Amino acid sequence: MADEKTEKAYKDWIENEVGFDIDWDDPPGPAYIALQSLLSNHDTEGERVISESIDDISRTFESQDQFFKSVMKPLYSIRKLKW
Repeated sequence: MADEKTEKAYKDWIENEVGFDIDWDDPPGPAYIALQSLLSNHDTEGERVISESIDDISRTFESQDQFFKSVMKPLYSIRKLKW
């Protein structure tokens, strides 16, 4: 599990992505989901298995870059434009 410094860094990163300060006592849904995804996957290393077929023994892996893109995608709905 991530420590408080890591959680603060993820919160700051999310706020930077959306362009405004988030009230973390009552965050918007996409921000909360992104934070929980980042925290729960903080200690995983390398690539993660995202699908697996037992019959033909095939696996599909997700890279860290793909993971961050999938986490950040919902944040676009609450993002404010920077002028």
